[in-house]
Amino acid sequence: MGDLSAILNSGGFANRSEPLPIVGPNGDSLFPGMKAHLAALFDERIGAFRYLSGYLDGRFGLPMLESTEVDVSIEDLQPVIEDRDLKVKAIAVHHGDLPALAYLIETGGKSVIFAGDQSFLSEKFVQVFRNFKPDILIMHNVISEGDGQPRGLHRWPGSIGEVAAAIKPGNLVLAHNMERALSRQAEGEAAIRKHYSGPLQVADDLDCFAL
Repeated sequence: MGDLSAILNSGGFANRSEPLPIVGPNGDSLFPGMKAHLAALFDERIGAFRYLSGYLDGRFGLPMLESTEVDVSIEDLQPVIEDRDLKVKAIAVHHGDLPALAYLIETGGKSVIFAGDQSFLSEKFVQVFRNFKPDILIMHNVISEGDGQPRGLHRWPGSIGEVAAAIKPGNLVLAHNMERALSRQAEGEAAIRKHYSGPLQVADDLDCFAL
């Protein structure tokens, strides 16, 4: 969420009038929920970017943010956006002490799963999406297969392969690529391939993937 203020600042010049949906987890004792986070950024009295406070109420010609908080204590799919052309559902995943979500996006008969920041403890995620066969499964490529990695926060390559084998995507896309994973990418992909034999791509900035 560090770039949200920059995105909205530039978006203020786009002449958008429709409300802008934004979804995130509720908070805990360590981290604010989506609504509190937006207030910390844009509240007209205490926000860090008070000049953008119109995003909270639609003033100053800015589109109002329609924020939805997802209860991370519920380990099941929760609908957050539903209209004729687009359906978005969220599910809580385990990411250490941080509230975190994965998303299922469905449109035009196609589906994409954004697995989000999650560890091997995200068992419900795998149960819900087993044999789902999305067109694309996007998983974070953050840590290597070796020792000393933060496995309570992220899945290692072998675990990514196990998830992909269970979910059976049309294409597995590795994103959020960090150097500690990329520096051992060949080893990581070999670990994935022990479990998953389908299409696999490593994303780069501005890449597009056809559905």
